[in-house]
Amino acid sequence: MRGKGKETTPTCSCGSKTNLKTSWTDRNPARRYVECANGKVDGCGYWNWYDEEMCERSKQVIPGLLRRINRVETENETLRQQILKLQKKAEKMEDKVKNLKEKLGRKKVKKMVIVLFVMAWTIVNASMWIWGPNKGQKFGRLQIDGY
Repeated sequence: MRGKGKETTPTCSCGSKTNLKTSWTDRNPARRYVECANGKVDGCGYWNWYDEEMCERSKQVIPGLLRRINRVETENETLRQQILKLQKKAEKMEDKVKNLKEKLGRKKVKKMVIVLFVMAWTIVNASMWIWGPNKGQKFGRLQIDGY
């Protein structure tokens, strides 16, 4: 590996700078290389390894680790999508609950109006029965002869 800090890349045969890239093949995982900044078509086609070759153990371990990372990232993305779907579903359910609460509130008001109407009707009828046609008698239709 090259030194720490800002890394300089060599100049290619056409005099252009080179781009530092990373190989992710199974044979050379995470190994860096340089190529002509002008590309293969317009440039000189310069290409060379930048890092030393890795040991065989690294070449065996790194691809497995990369596959594991990719699998975890895929699972994470799947879970993010599921979370978004569940959040949308929860929002819809919250709206339904809100609507049901509003309906319940209206039903309670209707019930109260009906109860008040029945109470008023009962009071009016009871008062008519008590004080109705026999006004002046204490207990409505109750009459005691001779007293």
